[in-house]
Amino acid sequence: MLLLEAFKLVYANKLKMIMIGEGPLKSKIDNFIEINELKKNVKVFPALSKRRVLNYINKSKILALPSNFETFGIVVIEAYSLGVPVVMTDSQGVRDLFNYKSCVLVNKKDANNFATGIKNILNNYKNFKSKEIVKYYKKNFSPKIVIKKINSLYSL
Repeated sequence: MLLLEAFKLVYANKLKMIMIGEGPLKSKIDNFIEINELKKNVKVFPALSKRRVLNYINKSKILALPSNFETFGIVVIEAYSLGVPVVMTDSQGVRDLFNYKSCVLVNKKDANNFATGIKNILNNYKNFKSKEIVKYYKKNFSPKIVIKKINSLYSL
């Protein structure tokens, strides 16, 4: 389980982790947190308002996205807009958002690789410059740019 490796990192490095959303593994995650006494380090929230999600991302050092499937990866774009580096699995929908200055792309369903991606960002945090990440966002995903891209598609 990808999250198991992330939990180990949290515990070993005395990090804080916030998980937002619910899914089929929620009870297993809650049990794991309880058994391993991680309640001080890991907080799990149900779906939150967009504003609260953005607030948590903005306060974060890293956004970790262990999804096996994403339709597009809006949360990655949101992290970029706030200058937060991302570790994400190489899944359809997000692999096109990869930028080596903004994120680390890891194999999906590979817990060790996911943990290594998180460590990579933590160990090389100074190389993931917030201003550069925001610059990449503005150049590729700002509303103005996206509208221009959509208009060019329909003006063919």
